[in-house]
Amino acid sequence: PSMRLRVYQFEQLLKVALPKLHAHFRAIGLAPEVLAAQWFLTLFSYSLPHPSVARCWDLVFFDGWKAVFRLAIARLASAAEALLPLNLEETAAYLRSSRLGGQPALADETSSSSSSSSSLPLNLEETAAYLRSSRLGGQPALADETSSSSSSSSSAWTSGKSSGGSGGEALVSAALKVKVTRSTLHRLQRDFAVELLRERLRDTGSGTRNGGGATNPASASPPGAPPPEGGGRSELAE
Repeated sequence: PSMRLRVYQFEQLLKVALPKLHAHFRAIGLAPEVLAAQWFLTLFSYSLPHPSVARCWDLVFFDGWKAVFRLAIARLASAAEALLPLNLEETAAYLRSSRLGGQPALADETSSSSSSSSSLPLNLEETAAYLRSSRLGGQPALADETSSSSSSSSSAWTSGKSSGGSGGEALVSAALKVKVTRSTLHRLQRDFAVELLRERLRDTGSGTRNGGGATNPASASPPGAPPPEGGGRSELAE
């Protein structure tokens, strides 16, 4: 039930921290609930590698929702330049992506990675790493691949990398720079309660107008009709 509150708080924080990206999301019709479903309900385990998730969870368990909002805004800030030119479908595909690079795999990339991955036989440890891997091709990222991909905003999207660090540590460092205070969250919680009350009052007002008053049509008398016998008393009372 509190997810609506968290979505409202996140949208207001996003409007302040990344106004251009917030306006772009509204222009293409991307609802903040989409991000809430992928990030808040799973605590980023849907779109981040396991080492990065573990580091982010340390911050979340220590600082609660304040940390969740910081991490979400830091992730969007790292990919803002890549997200601004995209339409709704492209943005949805970008957000769903779990590959390094943040974009869906192309057919030639899939075939080339699968052919290169099967060039050498694997021992037991390499096979276990191969099966645990979530990347296409089934191999963990090499050091040179990691360093080359960390320069682009799309690689920072999924791996949690940015300039000045690697993995979840860099994402946490970027998140700690995002200004989110508990007093701000409390103020937004009060604003949400006011908005919710206004919404309920509007619903109540529209229901009253549609009902046309509280009179019961079965008991109402037509205009000019004589009053009921006995002055309105029931026969059982007599």
